[in-house]
Amino acid sequence: MRYLAKTVGLFATLAILTTANAAIAHPKLESSSPAPDVSTNPAPKEIKLNFNEGVLAKFSGIELKDEAGKAVATGVPATDPKDQKQLIVPISGGLIPGRYTVSWHAVSDDTHRVEGQYSFQLAQDSAPGASEKPRGTEYRPDSELKAADKDGRGDMCKCPSSEDKNVGRGSDREDRVDRSRNRRDDREMERDDGYRGRDRESRYRDSSRLRPECVVDDEGVKYCRVR
Repeated sequence: MRYLAKTVGLFATLAILTTANAAIAHPKLESSSPAPDVSTNPAPKEIKLNFNEGVLAKFSGIELKDEAGKAVATGVPATDPKDQKQLIVPISGGLIPGRYTVSWHAVSDDTHRVEGQYSFQLAQDSAPGASEKPRGTEYRPDSELKAADKDGRGDMCKCPSSEDKNVGRGSDREDRVDRSRNRRDDREMERDDGYRGRDRESRYRDSSRLRPECVVDDEGVKYCRVR
């Protein structure tokens, strides 16, 4: 009987200790988004805090400050409807590149309050177009590009600079190219009864005002185009 009494007493003590430990347990922050000391971009739209037990959004929240100590506006805290352990706080204020500090506090279902703090970095935006493939046409002054247009001329083009006296008039070589192309077109157009020789002369004079453009097409192919 004495042994049985000791055994019952031991189990009773263990039960009391277990209950006491559960009663004094506090919520613990397990992870967050953005994570501590991470460098992120683009700017986050909300702060997510994940705890090891459910928290009460009404009594929980954060304070977000930039590296100058200025508070950033945040929205009303809420818990995930499917996971009461996750506290979500929207960011309503604008963020600029720099370091931010999150000071948080949370109250668990058993009314225990805990608090903590961590920081994250908002990285600078990358230079516009730095990693993008060139699209559309782009004028490239003072550059020599290998011709790759569809008519297969295969020549080299040097786009004139703004200081070139021949800008707008065309070089002799360009005139020869244009005149050759015009003559080819003339032979085709001579079949039309309405075409006259004086029109050809006018076209040759107009061709002297043409000049080449170095362009890049939608697929990033560089070529020379005469207009």
